[in-house]
Amino acid sequence: MIDLSNYREKLSEGAHRAILLAIKESQKRQHYYLGIEHIFMSLIEVERPLFDEVARDVQDGLGRGSGGWPQHDRDH
Repeated sequence: MIDLSNYREKLSEGAHRAILLAIKESQKRQHYYLGIEHIFMSLIEVERPLFDEVARDVQDGLGRGSGGWPQHDRDH
């Protein structure tokens, strides 16, 4: 495991937790690098309420037909 003690004072609790979870995700998948996919998965876990809200907003926007994703006029 990577020693993050030198960075502990500079990271928020959430950031520290996200990095640790990203490292665990990378190790779980037997990857020998820490990539954006591992960080993204850990951020989803750490910031679950935010991601749930965004997912609801996207789903609501897609279901409305207007006010969601931009509609393209195919006649022009």
